[in-house]
Amino acid sequence: MTNLEIIKSTYEGKTSEENGKNLTKYAADDISWTKAKGFPYAGTYIGLDNITGYANLAIT
Repeated sequence: MTNLEIIKSTYEGKTSEENGKNLTKYAADDISWTKAKGFPYAGTYIGLDNITGYANLAIT
C-alpha cells in the first residue's frame, strides 16, 4: 500500500472509528506527535496510546 493510499484510508471509512483503525494498522511503534510550546498540552507524545490520550484531552 502506498503512503497516499494509507492516508486516503483514514478518510474513507464509514465512521471516524473505522478511519482511526485504518491509521493504526500502519503507525510505527515509536510514532510521535509534537504540540508546539505555548499551546495547551504542549509537548511530544510518543507511541499511539500517548497520542490518542493527548487527542482525548485536547477535545474534552
